[in-house]
Amino acid sequence: MIAVRYPPDRATLPEFAFYFVKRVGELESRQDEEEAARTLAAILERNLDIRTVSLLGYGSFGVAATHKNHVLKLTTDHTEIAAANALVGKKLRHVVRFYQAAFIEGFTMVRRGGYKLREVGIVLSEKLGEIGTNDGQGNLLDGIVLEAKSEFGIFGLDWDALDDEAARAAICDASLALEERLFQELGSLREIALGLEELRSHGICLVDTHAKNIGYGPDGVHKIFDVGVASSPQDAVPRMAGRDRG
Repeated sequence: MIAVRYPPDRATLPEFAFYFVKRVGELESRQDEEEAARTLAAILERNLDIRTVSLLGYGSFGVAATHKNHVLKLTTDHTEIAAANALVGKKLRHVVRFYQAAFIEGFTMVRRGGYKLREVGIVLSEKLGEIGTNDGQGNLLDGIVLEAKSEFGIFGLDWDALDDEAARAAICDASLALEERLFQELGSLREIALGLEELRSHGICLVDTHAKNIGYGPDGVHKIFDVGVASSPQDAVPRMAGRDRG
């Protein structure tokens, strides 16, 4: 039986995979969850030079963990995988660096609360030292983001159909309005606006830039580290080999 662990515990890749399947997936039994986790862990072990991680937490679409100075995410959000892939190797001042993004070949899952079979993927990115703002403006940022989401109907979008043109347009309209609003502020909020501008220059529209999705390092520069639920480029995304081709 695969152990059940919770943040900030150390976890093996099978435990991390089970954490993802258990928290995000809509599987019928513990046996199904463990079987899926073993399959997923075997794929990760063949493709990544990682054996243990420190769990961070989970959301509606995926889970995250740290490994040394990197963050590893497993996610069912194809927009995040596409956005991260478009940013791999890019050096942006107000967005974290992304090192790898890929769909896992042949591994799909229905997420909790969803209805559509989704491809699962990984995102490997830079780890920031601190989460939130360093100038006490986190609550103001959260309020502005909430206003933008409400005004443009982001809460009512069908997340299992984000490739729909209307959904993409709503996200881009909300993102641009959010960017313009944040540019009116100083400090961390203007830095987040600059991050949104950088993302937009690479074809990515993002709205979910609340304080828990930004951070900063020793230099104090604020960076967006979560590019999920985005309107992302539709470029071909790499696929991680899903089975041993021996």
